[in-house]
Amino acid sequence: MNISKFYYKKSKVQQLRGFCATVRNNCSVREGAKELGIEESAVSTQIRYLELELGVKLFDRVHGRLYINDNGKKVYQKATNIVAEIDNLFNSFLLKDDYKYNNILRIASYDAVLLKIIPLLSNYIKENNINIKLYNIPKNEAIVDLIKNNLDIIIYPFDFNEEISTELESVVLSKYNSYWCLYKGHPLEKKSYKNITKEDIINSNFGFIKEKIMLSSFEKFIYECGTQEHNFEIINGSVKLLKEAVKNKLLITILSDIYINEEDKETMIFKNSSSILPDRTYNLVINKRHKNITLAFRDFLINKKPLELDVLK
Repeated sequence: MNISKFYYKKSKVQQLRGFCATVRNNCSVREGAKELGIEESAVSTQIRYLELELGVKLFDRVHGRLYINDNGKKVYQKATNIVAEIDNLFNSFLLKDDYKYNNILRIASYDAVLLKIIPLLSNYIKENNINIKLYNIPKNEAIVDLIKNNLDIIIYPFDFNEEISTELESVVLSKYNSYWCLYKGHPLEKKSYKNITKEDIINSNFGFIKEKIMLSSFEKFIYECGTQEHNFEIINGSVKLLKEAVKNKLLITILSDIYINEEDKETMIFKNSSSILPDRTYNLVINKRHKNITLAFRDFLINKKPLELDVLK
């Protein structure tokens, strides 16, 4: 339910909402309007009236682009909490009779993480009398949906010290362990992982699944590995397909340990990638407008530690 549509365009709440949505979307009025489901001109009006009422400019305008200034940062920090509290107030009344909404926990991640969580869900659902929806969607899409309150929990890999929206709260579930995945007989098989360099990877036929790139450090590394003609790219593929390509000596790749099983260790060679790529973690992220069932499930997963594994130790 889009609470934003219940407010008049020139109300103070809607002014703050339009301003916050614009800031969230890299200071783009157009993208902020899309998030709220209203016209771009309406958001421009909201921001203009907000600046008039506050008596200060919230953005610096340079060559047609908006850049948030110090005044804007101060207002944004306080406004996000104000809008969230008002949304919670309306939700508590407008949705109070909707049993399904209030008892649904919406969790997003990618398939390998969801497969680790599913075995824990059966008893939890029965004991807590809730319904759970799982979403296998890209990380960037999940973050946007979490900010919009369309999701309750997301679990994805994050670079160490990766910044997230001030509206979200993140906790580390486990370390993210990744490995170079080589076919048997590859020149790097006998080389210590500590001595593997970027040049070694560049000189190999490195392949990946574009849709599963979820870390800025990995994306940067991909582009440092040379031309697209040299790399082997799988579009809308699966990890199973990627592994098969490695076994058949078409490429080498990189995998999280969550994707590696005992059979893989018999048919492929794995080398720790920590000498090249920085520390990363699996993080569980919630919206600060969370409900009690969200907090309870977060604590449940932290205690169960479903992702604390390193199959190659």
